[in-house]
Amino acid sequence: MPNKRWTEFGTLRLRIVTIAFVVAASFLIRSEPAAATPLNLAARIDFDDAGDGAIFGREFGQRPGDEILRQDGIRVTLEPFRLGEYQAFHRAMVYGGIEEGFTSPRMSLNNINLAFHFDGLPFEATLVTFDFVESGGMTNFAVNGHAILELSSLQSLPLSPSPGVLAIVAEGIVALSGPIDSIEIGGQELALDNLTVLGTAVPEPSVLSLVFLGMVFVRRRRTNRRPMNTGQDAAGSCETTEEAVVG
Repeated sequence: MPNKRWTEFGTLRLRIVTIAFVVAASFLIRSEPAAATPLNLAARIDFDDAGDGAIFGREFGQRPGDEILRQDGIRVTLEPFRLGEYQAFHRAMVYGGIEEGFTSPRMSLNNINLAFHFDGLPFEATLVTFDFVESGGMTNFAVNGHAILELSSLQSLPLSPSPGVLAIVAEGIVALSGPIDSIEIGGQELALDNLTVLGTAVPEPSVLSLVFLGMVFVRRRRTNRRPMNTGQDAAGSCETTEEAVVG
């Protein structure tokens, strides 16, 4: 049986290498470097402000486009989940406690999407990361208002989900690099936490790499890995094709 410490070290090293790749690749596709300015660690959503047990959706009085949270200047709105010709607008719920991959209350999504809007931030968002756990079903993902990608898993997210934006997925973390105004993400059995936005006029590769490495180390040290229960049953993933959006 492999030594637990060495196994965890190997997993951490994979995270570091993967995220560093996103940072490095984002600079290779930039055509015009700008003058250097300091990096601003900008904003973060951990769903603490929503409150443990908060629940949103059609049955709870919300409609598509309704704002349900504003934290650190980031607006969060509810949007319909899409699968082919069908749309659903079921439930988003905040669960507290420390579970696998999460260090604070996380948002559990059942046939519904969340849109994160960065237009209210006092800077341009150029790097976004978030933690996730998928328990089944399909996933929606979009950047900067582009067409929704219908994915069997976030692991199949394309390298460039939007023009000028690079994405990488590793060990329950999605990292996006490029000019980012908004992202939309949802699923049938999906949980999210710790969405972090970084902004800078000119991101120095070395500085951004250090910031990402620091984030990964902090998350790794604070994560208490235990089996996760999203509070959703498998039947939730079957509700999509029968439920149309109201409103």
